[in-house]
Amino acid sequence: MMNDMMPTIEETIDMNDIAQHEHEQWLRECEREEHWEAIEATHGPLLTAAEWKQHTIDMDQIIAEADAAWADFENAFKCDEDDDEDAWADDDHDSMNDGHGTLADDAWHDAHEFPEW
Repeated sequence: MMNDMMPTIEETIDMNDIAQHEHEQWLRECEREEHWEAIEATHGPLLTAAEWKQHTIDMDQIIAEADAAWADFENAFKCDEDDDEDAWADDDHDSMNDGHGTLADDAWHDAHEFPEW
């Protein structure tokens, strides 16, 4: 009930505050551009258009190789049963009592398998 009575930001903010905020953002952006222009005037551009294009091509290739390596890694540890729908529908297997997967089983395993430091 109290939240219904609280004013929203739109109800409390003044239009002058909005204008001041936008003006300060614009000033910061101008200062950033001037700073960058001074750096480029001293040291030259970071990359030419051709260098940037080659950089993006190289990065796309690196990302594609990393994606392929990750796919190979995932497939290396993939269980054969992952693709077999019948393996998941086996009614004879009670996954709650197989000693794997429940919090109680994990706690028992931690308590009995690992020494306390």
